[in-house]
Amino acid sequence: MDIIKKLAQELAIKEEQAKAAVQLIDEGNTIPFIARYRKEMTGALNDETLRNLHERLLYLRNLEEKKEQGGIDISDVPNYFAVTRYLNELQERKEGMTRLNVQMERFKNDF
Repeated sequence: MDIIKKLAQELAIKEEQAKAAVQLIDEGNTIPFIARYRKEMTGALNDETLRNLHERLLYLRNLEEKKEQGGIDISDVPNYFAVTRYLNELQERKEGMTRLNVQMERFKNDF
């Protein structure tokens, strides 16, 4: 996933603005500093947009890290709903077998 493109799309800004803001954030600059003193680099992004960009940047980077560590993404599982339905059916069968076993024990006790 290209984080810069995603940020630009979500925040309705140019990719160059997103790239410049990410670079400044990565260099350790604070949001207020970027908003006040680096307007020429970010295309005059305001404080609110920069904060939203920073929050989404952290979220997307964390998401990428989880994917790299082998975290499962539901969208990667084909037929997710079919698998869920199948697991629910198995659970119901298990519960049905338990009731059947209880009835069989009662039947055995009758003889």
